[in-house]
Amino acid sequence: MKIKLSKTADKFLKKLDGSSKKTVVDKIGILKSTRATATIPKTVPSGSIISP
Repeated sequence: MKIKLSKTADKFLKKLDGSSKKTVVDKIGILKSTRATATIPKTVPSGSIISP
């Protein structure tokens, strides 16, 4: 999944290690996809709580 990030967000993510960056990008992706489609995506990590 590719997500366009602002320059500020990109700089912030570059400061993080790989696993943290992946987690943040995944969460951004989930938030964007739920806002865009108003449905919960099928690839939701277990333990995540998404409020409508």
